Amino acid sequence: MHQEKLSLQKHFHHKRDHVLGRLREMGLKVRVPPRATFYVWLDLESLPNPINNGLTFFEELLKEKTIVIPGIFFDINPSHRRNLFNSPCHHFVRLSFGPPLEDLDKGGCPTSFHLLSLSSSLNSTS
Repeated sequence: MHQEKLSLQKHFHHKRDHVLGRLREMGLKVRVPPRATFYVWLDLESLPNPINNGLTFFEELLKEKTIVIPGIFFDINPSHRRNLFNSPCHHFVRLSFGPPLEDLDKGGCPTSFHLLSLSSSLNSTS
């Protein structure tokens, strides 16, 4: 049982490092790398408008057949006292590195060049 646990830890550690490396190559920031989960909280704040918020980033990645979850979906906001766009989670998305590595690599994961051109085209239409 102990050997299986170590094997799983090694497997997910490799996938985590792989995903973090790809995100870093794209110029995307992860403030705190995961240590005990298979989710990454990606900080979008340094990206240009309008893709620097979780909802727009989510919508645009859907077009690329890639799924992320907007951070505001995880915001604890009892009685809706705070405006959704003032959420501390607004500039984050959560992504999973749980799927098989080959699926993580073949998704429509955009390059930083693609993100910048996407931002330009969205800004020119607004």
